[in-house]
Amino acid sequence: MAGSGWIKLHRELLDKPIWLCSRIDQRIILITILLLANHKEKDWIFKGKRYVCQPGQLITSLPSLSETSGTSIQAVRTALKNFEEIHRFLTDESTNRNRLITVLNWELYQSRENESTDKTTSNQQAINRQLTANKNDKNLKNLRTKEKEDLVSLDLNSKEEISKHILFNYDKYLKDDNINRKQQILTYLDEGLDVDVIIEAIRDSATADIPCIYVFAVLNNCRSQNINNLQLYLDQKKAKQQAEKIRQATEKNRIKSYNNFEQREYTDEELEKYYVNFSDKIQKKEDEIKC
Repeated sequence: MAGSGWIKLHRELLDKPIWLCSRIDQRIILITILLLANHKEKDWIFKGKRYVCQPGQLITSLPSLSETSGTSIQAVRTALKNFEEIHRFLTDESTNRNRLITVLNWELYQSRENESTDKTTSNQQAINRQLTANKNDKNLKNLRTKEKEDLVSLDLNSKEEISKHILFNYDKYLKDDNINRKQQILTYLDEGLDVDVIIEAIRDSATADIPCIYVFAVLNNCRSQNINNLQLYLDQKKAKQQAEKIRQATEKNRIKSYNNFEQREYTDEELEKYYVNFSDKIQKKEDEIKC
C-alpha cells in the first residue's frame, strides 16, 4: 500500500542518461522505486534479522515491483541491473525471498529541509548554521583528540576496542551523529567482515554525496559477495576503477563518433537550386496521382 506524502522530481531528470537511455517501462520502474523508497528510518526484516531501513532504501521483491509498476518481472530485473551497473543510481542486494534497494543520492534530491523563498532569511539561516557547525566541529575535534590518545594501545583481540576504533573512524570521516547507524555499522563485525574492510569502506565513502548512506551500500555489497578481508576489498575496488575508466572511454568514443560526419557548406545559389528541384519533384508526383 502506498504511503502518504510526496517526493521531489527534478525537471533535469529529462536530460539525464538514466532517462534518455531507458525504455518506457524502465522509466516507470524508476519512478516507482522513488515513490516506494522510505523517507525516514523504518524497521524491517531482512535476511531473517531486524534491519533499520534508511531514507532512500526499500525492501521489496521482483513480483512486488512488477505488480506496483505494471511491468513484467523481466523488465524489473533488467531495469535494476541497468540502474546499478550502468547508471550507478542504486545498489540492489537480493536474497531468495526479497531484496534491499538503496537509492544512492536520495538525500541530495529529496532533502526534507524547508526551502525559504526569502533570500535574506535563507542567507541568515545559512550563517547561523555555519556558526553552529563551527562550534560543534570544535567540540567534536576535542573529543576526537581524546579518543585518538585512547586508541594508541588498541587491542585488536578485544571486540570493545575494535568497536571503539570503528566508531572513531566513522565520526572522523562521515561526521554522522545518528546512534542507530553507528550501532548498525558494528553489526558487520558479527557478520564476518574484517575491521580493516569496514574502516576502508568508511574512508572510501567520505567523498560520496551522502556518505552515511553510501557506506552501508558498500558494506552490504561486501557482505553479499563475501568480501570479508582487506585484500579482496582492494582487488574489487581496483577492478571497479578499471571498469569505470573503460566505460568512460567507451562513452567518450561513442559521443565522438556521433560528431564524426562530413559537414558541407552550401551557397545561397546551391540551396535555391536544390529547393526548386525538390519542389518540381513534388509537383510532378502530385500530377501523377491526379491522373
